[in-house]
Amino acid sequence: GGGLVVEEEGGRVLGRVRDVVDYPANDVLELDSGLFLPLVEACVRKVDLAGGRITVSTGFAEPE
Repeated sequence: GGGLVVEEEGGRVLGRVRDVVDYPANDVLELDSGLFLPLVEACVRKVDLAGGRITVSTGFAEPE
């Protein structure tokens, strides 16, 4: 199994989607790597369901 792969626009893989959490302001993607990313237009650049990946802007995840 496993959820969609989440990667930054630069290509760095951040993890896989484990859950989508419903917050009052916006939904939040919870990744299996422990990261939480907001489901907002500024963060999520592309959702490719066929390819099984979500591309997000850099700067939302903590740098490695």
